[in-house]
Amino acid sequence: MKKILLFSIAILSGILLNELFAQSFETGQIGVEVNVYGRVRIHAPAIGATRQIDRSSILVGVGPNEVFDYKKDADTEIQPYNISSPTKSDFEIFGAFNNAYSNLPPNFLIRLNVYGWNNKPYIIAKFTVVNRESSPKNAIIGIEFIPQPEGTYGLEELKFNPANMIAQSFRGSSVRVGYKILSANTKSFHAFDWTASYYDPDSLLWGYLTYQGYDTSFVAGGDGSVAVLAQNPVTIQPNDSAHFYIGIAVGATENELAANMKQAQAAYSTLVGVESEQIPMHFELKQNYPNPFNPKTTIEFSLPVKEKVQLIVYNMIGQPVKKLVDGELEAGRHFVEFNAEDLSSGVYLYTIKAGNFTSTKKMVLMK
Repeated sequence: MKKILLFSIAILSGILLNELFAQSFETGQIGVEVNVYGRVRIHAPAIGATRQIDRSSILVGVGPNEVFDYKKDADTEIQPYNISSPTKSDFEIFGAFNNAYSNLPPNFLIRLNVYGWNNKPYIIAKFTVVNRESSPKNAIIGIEFIPQPEGTYGLEELKFNPANMIAQSFRGSSVRVGYKILSANTKSFHAFDWTASYYDPDSLLWGYLTYQGYDTSFVAGGDGSVAVLAQNPVTIQPNDSAHFYIGIAVGATENELAANMKQAQAAYSTLVGVESEQIPMHFELKQNYPNPFNPKTTIEFSLPVKEKVQLIVYNMIGQPVKKLVDGELEAGRHFVEFNAEDLSSGVYLYTIKAGNFTSTKKMVLMK
């Protein structure tokens, strides 16, 4: 009985912490929450009014037994937080999530930015998928969402319009919530009845990601539904990344939803234009995070141009202990995971060489 009680307390504590540290904002027409594992929850017209989507979360698959998903894999790398003075939007939440919960492949870092604008009926979610594996990965990226129209599950409708590539969920006269992949062509849309094991094993998720065609109309059973939007495969090199943008809009009717998603598409074009102007101006090696760490930490560096890069970790007597990067990388910001589980506690140095640029910083492994 004592073990059962302690286990129940642990589960309850995890749920409370999950919600306690969730970050949110409201635009005036749509509200969004991001929890510590990367769940994006949608409310309309505001948080505390009515929940419309229980969960939106990324899927990244490289094979039938290797799919990164929220339920089985996601863990916190950088706890989500509201950016105090966003430069690209009126509101912005940032967080980062890894596969440490399962430690099963694929080893991806997911960086999430959620953007919102005052009194606008849409948000944009940007997922940056970083390949932490030692070999290139041909990945299918998608998003799954679980509708909860007017705060309840079951009997909702899901539709997909191939003309504008918008997937939507609603029930009767409820608010309609639409999803659209903004950064790539939509390969498929699949909707199906929710079950407690719909996500396990990975082969089920792989089946949703590799689904062929579009489910243009679906009515959920009494337990509700799950929907998956996916794009075509993209190759991600080691320590490189791929961007996946999703527009999420609300509307009272299908026509209003489509018009609001057009606004989201325009905001995306502006957002990408701003980001393309923000290629780093100079080489930079940043302090690892977290620091001190045990046993994993992330090292960030910036490249203003495409360059051959070496990133090596040394002990304090100058002996190399691990080579993290050795190859040509594109211009931009790069994030590399360092796993020191086979090393002893102490101070280590990490050095980057990129063209004529060299920089070294210290980090502390504390076991």
